[in-house]
Amino acid sequence: MRGQLKFVDGKTGNWGFIVPEDGSADLHFVQKDVGGEPLTRQDAGVEVEFELEESATGRRAKKVRK
Repeated sequence: MRGQLKFVDGKTGNWGFIVPEDGSADLHFVQKDVGGEPLTRQDAGVEVEFELEESATGRRAKKVRK
């Protein structure tokens, strides 16, 4: 899937949210699931690709990359 980076937490930098291009609800991600360089606050708005993981606890983005 594709989407835009909404933001990365400004306090820890360890997590953030992605706005999927299909219009579905924003998805949470953690930096350990980002391939390559970590995403930063300055990356807000950049296009990212990711895999959607759905579980009993909800949906989240995995294997995130610019």
